[in-house]
Parts: sequence; structure tokens; C-alpha cells
Amino acid sequence: MDVLDMFPNEIATFTNLNFLNLDQNYLTGIVPKFLGNLTNLVVLSIAHNSFTGPVPKEIGLLNKLTVLSLGHNNFTGLLPPELGHLTILEQAYIDSCGALNGEIPSSFANLTKLKKLWAMDNNFTGKLPDFIGSWTSMTDL
Repeated sequence: MDVLDMFPNEIATFTNLNFLNLDQNYLTGIVPKFLGNLTNLVVLSIAHNSFTGPVPKEIGLLNKLTVLSLGHNNFTGLLPPELGHLTILEQAYIDSCGALNGEIPSSFANLTKLKKLWAMDNNFTGKLPDFIGSWTSMTDL
């Protein structure tokens, strides 16, 4: 069993980091905004923890990100439209966050490289947006 409890603030200094996987560490609290400063990240995986609060809009600054895994946490509120800036994102796992709600942001139309989007077990509303037809690389929805 991996146990860290809190998000390690020391990670804020790792500005050359490409891969951050803190899955299944029983991390709690709010995801720190400093993640937006780790602009060399290609993979951000913080799934299977107990994070609360909103998904930080600062994640939208990670323009090299190809994999974003946030699933199985306790996030609340809307998905930030800033995630639509992740134009080379190929895999997004936002499943089982329970209290995420609202509609899929229209900015997600920019995510044309998406191959996988897991969004089940949330409280999203509305219909599937028409723009998903432009996600021609999609293999897993």
C-alpha cells in the first residue's frame, strides 16, 4: 500500500518533469495549482486518491500533455473549460469522480486527437455534444 497523505509540494520545483504518476497513494485535499507550472508534463496521473474540490483550471496550461488521468477521486463542480487547451491530449480518464457535474465544456471540441475518454460515473448533464463527431481518432468512449 502506498501512502503519501498530502500532495508533495516539493514537486513544484520539478519543472523538467515529463511523467507524474501518483496513482493510489491515498492523497487527500485539493490538487495544488502549481501543477500548471509543470509545463513539460506529458503524462499526469493522479487517479485513485481522495482529492476534493474542483479540477484545477491550471491543468489546461500543460500543453504537452498526452495523458490525463484524474479518475476515482472526489472532485466537485464543473470541468474547467481550460482543459480544452490540451490540444494534443490523446487519453483522458475523468471517470468515477462522483460529484463532477454540468455539461462537457464546448472547448473540448479542440481535443481532436483524443483516442480515449472515460467519463462514466459522474453527474454530467445534457446530451453528448455534437462536436464529438470531430474526434475521429476516438477508439474508447
